[in-house]
Amino acid sequence: MFDRTQMQALVQIFRIAFFQDKPQNLPSSRHLVAITAFGQLFATAAMDFFGTFRENLFASAVQIVFYGIAVWLVLRLKNKANRWPQTISALLGTGCLIRVISFVPHQIIMATATSQESAIYWITVTALPFGIWSLCVSAYILREALETTPVRAFFMAFGIALFVSFVLLFLGMTSMSGEEAISQVPLSSEK
Repeated sequence: MFDRTQMQALVQIFRIAFFQDKPQNLPSSRHLVAITAFGQLFATAAMDFFGTFRENLFASAVQIVFYGIAVWLVLRLKNKANRWPQTISALLGTGCLIRVISFVPHQIIMATATSQESAIYWITVTALPFGIWSLCVSAYILREALETTPVRAFFMAFGIALFVSFVLLFLGMTSMSGEEAISQVPLSSEK
């Protein structure tokens, strides 16, 4: 299934998510871009509360495409477009990893929440640190790829995330609120 090089790259992505390796150490590989994109695609589609798997899959695909375009444009503006395969692999791979890790506490909350309000509150509280971690990792990756300051990289990462969010909002792919989404998921106390 995976060869030695791809397994090593996946270990490197794990290390990048914990700031222990640099994205430029990843191989510049179309296969790795595809693997990380599919990982992010299915992790997001399977783990979102918003809509059906099929709707989530489509929204996730749109998100990945626009995210890839935005990252390429930023790299292109800085004359570093040749770093796109490594950069996008690192961004999508670490995003997938953080998404999978954050799924565990969310599932525990959904299984143990006694009310819808409690579930919404605790999912929001636990989502915040994962969101901050993801943003910091994205800034770290962009800082390395663009050879810029941490502050500039942070604002670029934040800007790219905002751009993609606005595109999804414009396309109507984030119409359901968190409360509406959670109300459709059965809680453990409901029979």
